[in-house]
Amino acid sequence: MISVFGKACLQYLASRNKIPSIFVTNDWFPGLCAAYAKVGLFGDTFKETQFVHICHNLQDTYEGRIHLDPKLEGLKEVHGLPNEFLIDPSWANRMVNPSRCAIMLSD
Repeated sequence: MISVFGKACLQYLASRNKIPSIFVTNDWFPGLCAAYAKVGLFGDTFKETQFVHICHNLQDTYEGRIHLDPKLEGLKEVHGLPNEFLIDPSWANRMVNPSRCAIMLSD
């Protein structure tokens, strides 16, 4: 769901040729937007766009954490991003964390 949302937000702007100079996201749900733009999913479309992410709550229960079955690698086949954007290998419990991605990839 968050992968589709992140891509859809960017696709909407790209398809209407409304490329913002600043793209602001808030909380964990749009946390993959900056990553999709920066890994080139939309080519150079957003190369001049600055990404800002607002964090107003980074409590464990509010980061959008998706706890993984130990057999899963990180759901890369779903989100299509490098796992290190979403998973910190030093964490005791393996989880996908969209807030981590937003903080790491925002400007």
